[in-house]
Amino acid sequence: NRMLVDSYTESLFALGTGAANSVGMLLRGMVYLGNANGNSGSPLYLSTSAGLLSSSAPTAVGDVVRIVGYNIASTKIWFNPDNTSIILADA
Repeated sequence: NRMLVDSYTESLFALGTGAANSVGMLLRGMVYLGNANGNSGSPLYLSTSAGLLSSSAPTAVGDVVRIVGYNIASTKIWFNPDNTSIILADA
């Protein structure tokens, strides 16, 4: 079993809108991706793999669980990062 050991708010989270940060950063809105994981309406989490999103919440000790948006279609998500992050620990 996993226990929620800490709940806190992390810093601002954004998606780059181009190859460089100077192109722009999306704080909230519709995003078209090559492949959005999960079913329509399902939450998307910050992945344990750098730069990726996942339709499954992380489950290992020390992982950070944070919803960053919702799946709209196979290639489209609503990007709206929650301000709450949870670190998992052993029960």
